[in-house]
Amino acid sequence: MSCYNYETLEEHVGHDVQCVRYGEDNVTVECHTCHVVIVTHERFPEEEVEPRSRKGIGSGECGTHGEYFLDAHDSPCPSCEDER
Repeated sequence: MSCYNYETLEEHVGHDVQCVRYGEDNVTVECHTCHVVIVTHERFPEEEVEPRSRKGIGSGECGTHGEYFLDAHDSPCPSCEDER
């Protein structure tokens, strides 16, 4: 993908930018002026639909707040962190 920050995306302002579907499981945003893919996303099987960022890498258990998703193996309870 060619766009990874503000500056690289800004280069395409005013260009012929289109959203294109490839098959049933892939959608891309393409700059037809520059002939580059700006961003692409695939649809995954049902069991993988929820983004990893929402699920974390597992779950932890907090005595005060219950279950929470881990961002790293040693992640503290985010609710406890917010209370500090």
